[in-house]
Amino acid sequence: MEGRALLLALSVMKNGDWNAIFEAVKSKENIDNRYVESVLNIGYEFTTLLDSEYPDNLKHTVRPPFVIFYEGNIELMSAETKKICVANDNLSSSYSQESINKICKELADKRILVLPFNNKRNTELIKKVVDVGGKVIAVMDRGIGKENSCDKELYEELVAHHLVLSVFPRTVYKRTINTEISSSALLVGVSDSLLVGGISRKTPASSTLAFALEQGKNVYSIPFPIGSNYMNNSLIREGAILVESGSQIIEEEGE
Repeated sequence: MEGRALLLALSVMKNGDWNAIFEAVKSKENIDNRYVESVLNIGYEFTTLLDSEYPDNLKHTVRPPFVIFYEGNIELMSAETKKICVANDNLSSSYSQESINKICKELADKRILVLPFNNKRNTELIKKVVDVGGKVIAVMDRGIGKENSCDKELYEELVAHHLVLSVFPRTVYKRTINTEISSSALLVGVSDSLLVGGISRKTPASSTLAFALEQGKNVYSIPFPIGSNYMNNSLIREGAILVESGSQIIEEEGE
């Protein structure tokens, strides 16, 4: 049985659960060939750890996903253009949201923006980047597919001209702590750097930050007023790069 087909079948069977897939591979769990064929016939577009288009950076992370499901232009994942991930809490302040919108629009023609596709705030940001001609890699925290998206019309736009990723098959239609953490790891794994909007502790966005620090990625942070409850200012004190514009990121990276 072809290795990549087996990984796909296991990923669908185990609902993208990394630990369950790992144990199945480790124990050489027997899978009926008819099940593998039925999964292949679903028509998933996917890349696995065994494939050349799978991002090299992601291969060298802790617990890289065995399978990445996608819809859209997979070439964006291996494009030479640098990719920057954006982390911003769902309930971040209007100041944070306006700052991130401004910087992302300024970066749109210089970077591929890697953005979570999981709530209204992030959906609005994706639309702004798309509207100014930027390219987007959108990462879902549930199964791949329009039926699981928070904006079906935008999903179709992304599939037609951009890229949507998930480590989960279509049958995973609910967001959980585990799916949020896995999507955070994917967001960072396909990116070269991280831009921090407003991040509080113990949120999905803070998980994204933790993965970026673990992988040694450049972390850029917008500053907040004195007394803010967000982590941004402490991140800057600890070595994150303070930025107030997209051009500062470009200059920092020597372009």
